[in-house]
Amino acid sequence: MRTYETIFILDPKKLEDGGEAFSKAAGAQVEALGGKVQKCVSLGRRQFARPIGKHKAGVYWDLVVDLASESVAVLKDRYRLNSTVLRLEVFDYEEGSDPTKLNTTPRIDFGSYGDMGGGRDGFRDGGRDGGRDGGRDGGRDRDRDRGR
Repeated sequence: MRTYETIFILDPKKLEDGGEAFSKAAGAQVEALGGKVQKCVSLGRRQFARPIGKHKAGVYWDLVVDLASESVAVLKDRYRLNSTVLRLEVFDYEEGSDPTKLNTTPRIDFGSYGDMGGGRDGFRDGGRDGGRDGGRDGGRDRDRDRGR
């Protein structure tokens, strides 16, 4: 048997208790397939980046289970037509991963724009910022342009 992490995304409109009863039933299904539930954690209700059908949010449940490889397909098949389950994914479990401590703050990566040099706007040629390149010669001689 291997250790898997299963993520259920449930329809919040069809749940009354936040998915507690569903998670117990899913644990019973795993045990009926000869597996063992190590951990069962609710990750709460979250908004989707893109809708799933007409659903804009879902309740996430994370189950860490010991299960035989051939039983994974059976587990997925049992929940495929269940209208409460919007998505079900099964992953190989990585030791030390804790889904309750996910980094929810967005990370903005500007690449190497700060290292490009050039004018104040970050362009290397120095002329794209209209000559205002912070005192660097951007290819423009102001005295020559004024006729001096």
